[in-house]
Amino acid sequence: MALRAPYAILLGLLAGVLNIVPYVGLAITLVIGLLVSLTGPDPFITSLKIVAAIESVRILESSYIAPRIVGNRVGLHPVWVILSILIFAQQLGVLGLVIAVPMAATIKIFISIGVRSYRRKIWRRPQQKK
Repeated sequence: MALRAPYAILLGLLAGVLNIVPYVGLAITLVIGLLVSLTGPDPFITSLKIVAAIESVRILESSYIAPRIVGNRVGLHPVWVILSILIFAQQLGVLGLVIAVPMAATIKIFISIGVRSYRRKIWRRPQQKK
């Protein structure tokens, strides 16, 4: 509405539904938005508005909102969520996007168990007499 793009509400609902599929949903929304912009009075300006709106919401969601929500639910700091997604996506592609956060949480659990076990061994070690 603020950008006065045709069918803005329908495009927003479509983007919300397709956001479930990480990158494919964004691409489909962008293509449909650009096709809809061709029906407007000034196709070039309307296309720029639609691309700017979709991209700004995507950046806000992927760099601020999602890491905070996922990090709070899983118990990871948002920076670790972003790093795990970047590393796993680089190494494993789309599969890495799917398993990044669960694997990071699993690694965190194993590290915390290892640290706890190590600390117990140090504290329980008998004192040597001099």
